[in-house]
Amino acid sequence: MGDRKGVISLTTPELRAINGDNQLSNLLIKLKDSYYIGLHHNWHPVDFELDNRFDFHFLCQRDVVSAMKRSDLIELDACNFVPQYFNSTNETKVWDLLIVGRNVEFKQPFRTLKCIRNLYSKGEQIRVLYICPMSESETNGTQDSNLRLSYESMFTQNEKTTFTLLNPNTNFPFPFDRYSLAMFYRASRTYAHFAAHETRCRVAAYAFSTEIPVVGTSSIANIIPTGFADRPAFFEVMDDNFEETIIEALSAPKVSLEESVRRFVNEDNSVDILISKLNFMLSPNDLFSRNQILSKNLDIRLGWHHFDNDGANSAGSSLRDFFDFLLTSNHRSIDLRNMQESDYPERDLLSNFKDDELDIISSQNERTEIYLNSRKKEIEGVRRGNFRFYIYRLLANLSKVPIIGSLILKIYMSIKRIITIER
Repeated sequence: MGDRKGVISLTTPELRAINGDNQLSNLLIKLKDSYYIGLHHNWHPVDFELDNRFDFHFLCQRDVVSAMKRSDLIELDACNFVPQYFNSTNETKVWDLLIVGRNVEFKQPFRTLKCIRNLYSKGEQIRVLYICPMSESETNGTQDSNLRLSYESMFTQNEKTTFTLLNPNTNFPFPFDRYSLAMFYRASRTYAHFAAHETRCRVAAYAFSTEIPVVGTSSIANIIPTGFADRPAFFEVMDDNFEETIIEALSAPKVSLEESVRRFVNEDNSVDILISKLNFMLSPNDLFSRNQILSKNLDIRLGWHHFDNDGANSAGSSLRDFFDFLLTSNHRSIDLRNMQESDYPERDLLSNFKDDELDIISSQNERTEIYLNSRKKEIEGVRRGNFRFYIYRLLANLSKVPIIGSLILKIYMSIKRIITIER
């Protein structure tokens, strides 16, 4: 790669960490000698001045509060890189309405339940799948319980056969890999998003790529250019009237949206645009080519973070470890041809470069101990169950023996009652 600079991108939560830590701030400046550094804005609109330490920003001009035209914007972000397997297929439609969103207030999960309740009360017995990942953290535990209880109390058992609340809490916030998630999208007729205000919405981008109508407030459609954010691709909800808008979307004739909408969120198209923008904006000595960009899974990687954990929404290292790795390793010698096949190259590159490796091993040992103890109890339980099964089968056979079998069964039941009373 010669003397060429590399390209990296951080997120706004990481920027907050940098601004609160002088050492991280100094490391960021040092990195600029070897890297062009971009900032992915994880929340919009931006109501502050853009940080000039960054060479470019993943941000749309319309999401910048200032009216001044910016030349350092790449008007793409994570939601524009939807994987190919979300593309529409001829799969049988199982659900009339799909909803995907964490149980957080701004996504209005309780308004979502109310909408389905209202539709059912009007006789619209549509099939609904609401995928709502729930956290087991103390801060969200109460709301999770309240949402589950509300679902249980608001819908009859018969209605729950057509309205599924799927609320997994493992690997939060991504309980499904996107290949599996895509199957739910492709098997649905329409998609609704209930946040009153959410721009650059990734789960809505998945729906646009699947070519199913999207129902939501106007901000949900800013993934695609204004001229295309209209029916039949997008059904805007006015005055909080989700119910009627969903019925309209379901009643609309099926129209192919591929040429008008999908190209704005498709990863293949967006990677080409990204390379073109980088070359135009950064003017590198040698132009970047597609085989020099680690472009897999940018819909996740552009938005995830470098925190001190290895969760589903983390690159698997702290920000300090990430900076130290970039500063001490020779990025020019990294074989990008090998990394091209990596689904998550940051994790692969940093897997052997973590200060907290001993802590991770210790944590893993604790988890292993928990597993072994639980497995031991599980085996003991199975053995007790097997023993009871054989006893019951023996008694069942003995009970067929005249007189003796009946006597043995009475003795057994008497002993069992005595043991139960003592317990």
